[in-house]
Amino acid sequence: MINMNAKARSINLTVAVVLLPILFNFSIFFYSVFAKIPFGGNTGYGTIANHLLDKGKFSIDGVNDTFIVPPLYPLLLVLPKAVSAQHWYVYARLLQCLLSIMCGLMVFGIASRVSGSRLIGLVSEAVYLMHLAVQAEHYAQRETVLFELILLLLVYVLLTKEILDVKTVVIASLLSSALYLTRPTGILLLPVILLVVFYQGRSGDRIKHLPVSLVVFVAAVSPWQYYNYKAFSRVTLSSSNSTGLNLYKGASPVVQSIFPQIDTDYAGRYVLGQLENEGIHMRTEEYKANSFFIKEAKRLILQHPGHFVKKMFKQLFSFYSQVFTPFGRGRVVVDGEHLIVQNYRFVFGAVELNHFIVMTILIPFGMFELVKIGGVSVIERRFKVVSLLIFLLMTIVHMLTFAETRFRLPLDGLLCVATVLFFGKVINERRLK
Repeated sequence: MINMNAKARSINLTVAVVLLPILFNFSIFFYSVFAKIPFGGNTGYGTIANHLLDKGKFSIDGVNDTFIVPPLYPLLLVLPKAVSAQHWYVYARLLQCLLSIMCGLMVFGIASRVSGSRLIGLVSEAVYLMHLAVQAEHYAQRETVLFELILLLLVYVLLTKEILDVKTVVIASLLSSALYLTRPTGILLLPVILLVVFYQGRSGDRIKHLPVSLVVFVAAVSPWQYYNYKAFSRVTLSSSNSTGLNLYKGASPVVQSIFPQIDTDYAGRYVLGQLENEGIHMRTEEYKANSFFIKEAKRLILQHPGHFVKKMFKQLFSFYSQVFTPFGRGRVVVDGEHLIVQNYRFVFGAVELNHFIVMTILIPFGMFELVKIGGVSVIERRFKVVSLLIFLLMTIVHMLTFAETRFRLPLDGLLCVATVLFFGKVINERRLK
């Protein structure tokens, strides 16, 4: 009888784990379709997908090749566009709905593996689904949900075995290359893998696994770099040539004057004006534009070092802010070397309120749990070390460039796991007293 009850509980738990993200995400999907919510975000991704499908050309204008964004998300959007040119956005949202469901399941998998408890896994999954800012971002025309799923898969793979073998290293390296081909900051996961391999592998295996990881990563990203070389006669460390623009947005006192009140993208007219003053056309001279922005960013940092240091702390606040950043929306008018924000509107709706409440809990308790790496199992320690390294590297990069809440959202699933782990331990300790 006891075994039957245990089996029934196990089945019920499994059903809950699977149905929870399915019901939740399909509710969002159908609401977005019937409410006719625009498929907003970065429409350039859809434009590139159009040209890939129609002309077989990775391009924004259909004429000039581009390296402005990594390839995986535009390639993903080719699928719904091939199904229906008119209603492709519905199929794109359906595809991202499926990816979002998988993200929820991966949070469950990671939490269960770390804690050894499927109940902790289920609660972590539920907390993750209640993080509405993350869920809403999954349905935007951006690479976020794809990047997040691959990141969670990578963390899960690194937790599958106490002693990493060559198969695990190969899979992890392939996933890190996929992150790199989805978002430029994905390259930060390669050193994380190398550090884990070096410190967590057998001493005799380190010599084999480190070069294996590097070779697999390079082999996986080489087709994209080959395209870069063929189109622009360049090979770069980054998976896109937006590095200079991002550095410039972070270093420019003019651009930073409107942030975090509104998105730095609203300064686009001013930024493009800097290129026009140099006689550079963004679409036809991407690399020249990238070099110009890098040069200007260096000049501005040296010219205004105090501003840059203060800006770094502002980006740190923006990255971890409980209040969703940027704070609102408005219209920007360029007045020489000044940006004037007009018709400003502070945005604090249901999603923003939810974000404030959720992050008030996740940041202190999740981070506190992550730094407690002593006296825990090998798997739990690895989860915490990997998570801390990811947060550290992502934080540094966004402090140097610019930060918004959406850049942190793919990492919040790890905080959900850590937070539930913290409260689970507190409850268990009180039961034992």
